[in-house]
Amino acid sequence: MFGLGPWLYNFSQIQRSEITLDNLTSVPSPYTELAIFGFFKAAEVLSFIGGCIVHPIYRLYLIKNITPETATNNTTKIIRETCRKLQGRFLLASFLIGPLGSLAYVNYYSINVREAKEVCYQIRCNEKMMVWDRTAVSLGLLGWYWKRFKGAVDGVNIASAYAAYYFTVCA
Repeated sequence: MFGLGPWLYNFSQIQRSEITLDNLTSVPSPYTELAIFGFFKAAEVLSFIGGCIVHPIYRLYLIKNITPETATNNTTKIIRETCRKLQGRFLLASFLIGPLGSLAYVNYYSINVREAKEVCYQIRCNEKMMVWDRTAVSLGLLGWYWKRFKGAVDGVNIASAYAAYYFTVCA
C-alpha cells in the first residue's frame, strides 16, 4: 500500500504480530510519511485555531452586529451554523497545508532520503506524538460520523485536550 505497510502497522497497532523491530525501522516511503505527519500536525493546529480561537471571536462579532431589523427567531442558530462551517474549513485547509508544508520543509532544508528516514523513525518512536495522533484520528473520525467536518474539528480538539491531560495529569 504505497510503501506504507510498516507505518500503518506501527500507527494502528491492530495486528500486534506485525509490530516488530524490522517494521519499526523499515521506512520505505519517508517523504510520504512526513507528508502524513505534516497533515496530522496541521489538522491538530488548525482545528484548535478554527474551533477554539476563530469560531468564538467570529461568533461574538456576528452577535454584536445584529440589529433589531435583521434579527429573527433563528438568528443565533444561523450564526452558530455559520461559525461551525468556518471551523470546518480550517480542517479542510489542513488537507492542503500539512502535506505541502512538510514537503516545503524537506526541500528548504534539503533533507535527503537517509535523513528523512531517521526523522520518520524518531516520529514513530515518540510516544507522545503517537498517542496524540492516534486519538486525533480516532476522535476525528468519530466526530466526522457525528457532524462531518464540524464534528471532526470537535473530535480533534477533544483529542488534543485528552493528550494534554494524559501526559500531564496521568503521567
